[in-house]
Amino acid sequence: MTHWKQTDPRWTNYKYDGVNTIGKYGCFITCLAMLCDKTPIEVADILRNNNLFTNGYINNSARAASLLGLAYDGTSKVQPPYTCVAETDFYDNPSTSTMEQHFIVIEANGTRLDPLGSISAVKYNLISYRLFRKETPMFTDLEVKYIKDNLNDGNEYVATNGWELVAEAIVHAKNNFKSFEKRIAELQTENATLVTENEECNKDLKNAKIELASMTTKKDELQKQLGECLAKTATPKTNFWGDLYDLLRSLFVKK
Repeated sequence: MTHWKQTDPRWTNYKYDGVNTIGKYGCFITCLAMLCDKTPIEVADILRNNNLFTNGYINNSARAASLLGLAYDGTSKVQPPYTCVAETDFYDNPSTSTMEQHFIVIEANGTRLDPLGSISAVKYNLISYRLFRKETPMFTDLEVKYIKDNLNDGNEYVATNGWELVAEAIVHAKNNFKSFEKRIAELQTENATLVTENEECNKDLKNAKIELASMTTKKDELQKQLGECLAKTATPKTNFWGDLYDLLRSLFVKK
């Protein structure tokens, strides 16, 4: 990323919207130029030619980002984990109810790139973040080279209609692959849940087996006790009268 200065002699007096100069009011344009790897003049021309200035301010951030090859995620009070534009209180004047804006580029690691070129940027209070960022390339340089060098070879249809057709097919394939990856992640999560549930079931089964063994032992003990009780109750009682008769007979009847 090139640290552009809005006061660079090459464009400091350039009227980015036909009225205001980059040197005086072009901090935001200069920040966007840093992010999209263009010069402040190139950025100004692209935005002006698409009627994106109103009273010196950009009137459609999402459209501006798209034209500059950037992504736009809105505004935030919290610094994002990527390089973006930040609003500061550099021009804050306590005597007025409004605050003139000044913007800088802030990198993910906190490094500040001030379009004014001042090292005092580290002292600014940050008010908000404008979430402009570089878009992730659809294809790597190697993929683009492969499409151009190989897929066009000998294919009149592709050669006539451009390798973008093939690129479109690859985008479709990539989207499908992302869907597959998402589904695989979901299945892995479901599998992990099932594994946990299976472990819990095995634990419960083990405890049930232990409890069953304990109950079996108690059952055997009860059966033994019951057998002993039954044996005692089954013993014949003494025949008292028969035994008495035999005793008296033995005493009085002569042999």
